[in-house]
Amino acid sequence: METPVFSDSFLEDLPADPKFAQTACAKQFKKIWANFQAKGQNIEYADFLSAFAIFQSLSRDKGWDLNFPDLQITSHHNQVLNQIFSFFNQLEESNKEYCRSKSFEAETLKIIEEAQLKYAAHVGKTVAFEFTDADIAEMQKLLNRLRDLILQSKQLDDLHRRRVLKKLEALQSELYKTVSDLDHFYGVIMEGFNVARKCSEDATVILDTVKKFLVIVWSAHATYMGLPQTTPPLQLTGGDATGARTPNQP
Repeated sequence: METPVFSDSFLEDLPADPKFAQTACAKQFKKIWANFQAKGQNIEYADFLSAFAIFQSLSRDKGWDLNFPDLQITSHHNQVLNQIFSFFNQLEESNKEYCRSKSFEAETLKIIEEAQLKYAAHVGKTVAFEFTDADIAEMQKLLNRLRDLILQSKQLDDLHRRRVLKKLEALQSELYKTVSDLDHFYGVIMEGFNVARKCSEDATVILDTVKKFLVIVWSAHATYMGLPQTTPPLQLTGGDATGARTPNQP
């Protein structure tokens, strides 16, 4: 379902990190709202109410623990919409410190990586993250297990299932001994954590599978960064010990 506020392409391109995704939705809602007001147009009640309903469904689908307001329905549309606007405004504000901190962390590591890339280019060295044959075989095995769990799950809706399976298939076709970046790897890892939140019945085995996959990916990343193999992965989710986050993406 698509609305003028949250288009299909917007929802598909949301950041993997839950708080960044929530903040992106809040900003998008407020942006479209402001555009209507700037043009002197009446706020389309149905469009903005539908956007709120879609965000609620997205939140349930992703397993986000958010406190949604009990809308006080009145005959005055603006009163209802103002409640929704206040919710998104408060959501953005509550995530602000987390997003600021993680953005700074990501920017710091990005500067380090860019410096390494420039040096590698200067000396004519090809930069790549490296996996062993054993790594690739194990990652294929773990991705196949994750795919089977997703196919068997009765707790995922078809749209979510298709989206995740598409990402798994794309990544499996890109598993080589050397890769130029790990963005897709971390994206699948985040999807795995989100699926675990949704699929409570299989959460333990899904988390175990994703964690093992993360260990392999982070090992290649740490080696490239010149970090000890014992360095723990960066957190992907706010306070969630099961998560880890790619340095280059929110």
